[in-house]
Amino acid sequence: MSQQIDAIYDNGVLRPMVPLALPDQTRVKLTVEEELPATPEGQARAEAAESEVLAKQKAALEELRRAVDQLPQHRNNDGWSVRQHDEVLYGSHK
Repeated sequence: MSQQIDAIYDNGVLRPMVPLALPDQTRVKLTVEEELPATPEGQARAEAAESEVLAKQKAALEELRRAVDQLPQHRNNDGWSVRQHDEVLYGSHK
């Protein structure tokens, strides 16, 4: 069973905001996502984190573009055609 709940971190313990329908000692897996307060400082932190992620994505995209640019631009003249390729994969349809 999966559910999303709100909790407060208090002195090293996550305290759910609502009661959970779980037996005592039940092991759970947590994914923690900080909920930033709706303040100018919280908004600034969220924007900075988003900007950092965007910068990493742009860098990765640029690296990919450079790698693609290094690929050979010439055709392979090994004698194979698209039709021959399809015949090898799917057999002849004569």
